[in-house]
Amino acid sequence: MVVLWSSGCNTDDFPDPKFGGIGSSILMVRRLPKQVKVPQPTTLRGVTNRNADKQSRQELLALCRSGQRLAFAHDAKRPITWALDADGNRLGYFTAERSEQIRALQSQGLTVVVTVLQVTGQSHDSLGLNVEIDITRTDRNRLQNRRMFKRFLGCVINIVVFVGLMGIGVHIATRLAGAGP
Repeated sequence: MVVLWSSGCNTDDFPDPKFGGIGSSILMVRRLPKQVKVPQPTTLRGVTNRNADKQSRQELLALCRSGQRLAFAHDAKRPITWALDADGNRLGYFTAERSEQIRALQSQGLTVVVTVLQVTGQSHDSLGLNVEIDITRTDRNRLQNRRMFKRFLGCVINIVVFVGLMGIGVHIATRLAGAGP
C-alpha cells in the first residue's frame, strides 16, 4: 500500500522513509543540531580570576555594557571557549557544554554572535556577566530560505509522485479493462 501525504506541502509532516513513507531523506537540508537552541542566554565562568597579564577580569567586566558584542576564541588545550572584549582581553569562559554548542553552530557554517545581556552583581563583592549566544540575521534568513525551498521541493515531489501513481493507476485500469471477461 502506498500512502501519499499532502498536508499543505510541508515536508516536515512526511513520515520517515524507513517506516515506509516518502519524504525527508530525499531533501538533504542542513539543520541545527537538536541539542542547540538559539538564541541561548548563559553566564560566563572564571570572571573573578585574573588574566595571564595580571589584569583583573572584574575591572574589564565593569566596562561591559548591555548590547555589546563580544568576540570569542576556542582554547587549544581545554574544551572551553573564551569570551573576549574588543581588545582581545579574556572576560571569562563558557562551560565545555556551551563551547561544544558554539563549535556545533560553527561547524554548520553559521556565524555565531555573543552579546552582553547584563552585568550582574554590582551590589555584591564580584561582578558577573550574562550573555546570549545567537546566530546572525543573515544566517537566520538563509535557514528560512532553506525551509521555504524544502517546502517547495516537497510540493514538487508530491506532484511528481501523485502524477506517477495516477499514471500507474491508469495503466493498470486500461490493462484490466482490456483484459475483459
